[in-house]
Amino acid sequence: MTSTTILTVLLVFSFLVGRFLRGFQTPNFVFSGMIYLFFGLLLGSHLGLNILTEDLLYQLKPLTSLLTGIAGFLLGLRTRILFKNKKIFFTGVSTALVVYASIGVIFFFIADFAVSFSSTNPLNTWRLFHLEFKPSFDPNLIWFCLGVSATACSASLLNLGADSRFKKESSEITRVLSLLAPSVQVFAVTLLGLCLASAKSSLSAEGLHISITHWVLATIFSGMLCGLIFSLFIGKQSDTNRVLLAALGVIIFASGVGVILGVSSMFVGFIAGTIISIFSSYHKVLKKSLIRLEEPIFVLLLILGGATWQPELNRAWIFPAAYFLLRAGIFSIFSQKIYYAFTKRSLSRLGQGLLGQDLVAVAIAMSLSHQFPKLAQLFLTTILGSIFLNDFIANSLLKKVILDNEQAIKIQPIESEEGAT
Repeated sequence: MTSTTILTVLLVFSFLVGRFLRGFQTPNFVFSGMIYLFFGLLLGSHLGLNILTEDLLYQLKPLTSLLTGIAGFLLGLRTRILFKNKKIFFTGVSTALVVYASIGVIFFFIADFAVSFSSTNPLNTWRLFHLEFKPSFDPNLIWFCLGVSATACSASLLNLGADSRFKKESSEITRVLSLLAPSVQVFAVTLLGLCLASAKSSLSAEGLHISITHWVLATIFSGMLCGLIFSLFIGKQSDTNRVLLAALGVIIFASGVGVILGVSSMFVGFIAGTIISIFSSYHKVLKKSLIRLEEPIFVLLLILGGATWQPELNRAWIFPAAYFLLRAGIFSIFSQKIYYAFTKRSLSRLGQGLLGQDLVAVAIAMSLSHQFPKLAQLFLTTILGSIFLNDFIANSLLKKVILDNEQAIKIQPIESEEGAT
């Protein structure tokens, strides 16, 4: 079977599954990421039939970059609606910040226990503005911790169907969750961009003398430029087809820029989508049309991720277990408290509704594996391995959280009148 035939079959399969899933309000087991991970492992060369060989996966890297760019672009199109309720947005960002800091610090101390991070190369130089310093530990350790903690910040509601199909005004809990999920995702992708820009800056510091700040600003400016190019692609007269064609051109261009800069096509695509969401009047048309790509992209990325993944029985499996437990505990404890601090309203077990991870987390995992080839299997084991736990627990918890809060009724005691017997 030729590589073109394999790619065609994968694309057709992903879009057929995506279309099938769109017919379900709550797809449950059909949408389980575990199925597509197993399918990818079966097609891969490590444990499977060697249909998706290592050479073929290398050739498909541009496709993977394009898929992650689309995922970032779709998330960017959602940023406009987040500012309509600033309290919920700040709740999501604050919660993600707590998760990021906590998991990053804890993983820094447990990572060396599970895997030996011994640097054989000279230590990289980090530049912050005009200051230079060299870390006393292996840089791979800090990139691994930053990448994992950034991924942990993301949360998804895709395991109950696409975000856009939620009846967001039906109850307070669905409205809050539908805004909290993209809020923490925005923060996660932003942290991904900062992590990769920092890594790129440290690798090029001695040759190009570019600081982390300058590299981050250059990356953000590139994404903004891609967003502004959208208006040039459209022209003065625009129908839906022309708008979609212009968006496709922007996504392809942004994905290419992200690959060239080495900071992930997802981050550049996210910046471009955010600019269009804020400044373009066509953002609603794009969101309505492109939202259909979420499920097929999720399926295809999981299949490619499963084929790339090379799981082995070793101490690295400490990472997905610790990742899931730490993330579940921090979200469960802090989300509700932070939400109450901003809104003075209380929702039962709010954080347990944010444990699911789907499209954005998988896209971040693939981005990290591309940018850090030596850490690729650690990232995939940590993030994709936790999907198995998520499929068993997160989906049922989300449904219980929504059901419990929608059925919560405050019963006021009936006071008896004076003299009543």
